[in-house]
Amino acid sequence: SKFLSGDAVEQYHRDGFYFPIRVLSAAEARGYRDRLETVEREQLHALGATRILDAVEDIIGPDILLWSSSFFIKEARDPAFVSWHQDATYWGLSEPDVVTAWVALSESSSESGAMRM
Repeated sequence: SKFLSGDAVEQYHRDGFYFPIRVLSAAEARGYRDRLETVEREQLHALGATRILDAVEDIIGPDILLWSSSFFIKEARDPAFVSWHQDATYWGLSEPDVVTAWVALSESSSESGAMRM
């Protein structure tokens, strides 16, 4: 059986979006958020966030907007591939004055599929 109704699919095609789609209960969502906030409190400094922002400030100055932050996970021998791209092209900002900070949490070598620039 299908998850979305025909009306929901039609609304998506008409409007370009459809919501809400409930995938977690309110309690489950709160539990995940609590766990994330705990990690942020306990580990953010350990991840070198302040040092990253200090380096970015040296490049673009103190007026910093954090556009996004994410973990991009690619397991060993994963055949996934990210093609050459320029981040600023996809963000739609008025100025391409951006910095992407990439932090390797494991060995970054040719053998492990390191990022190329």
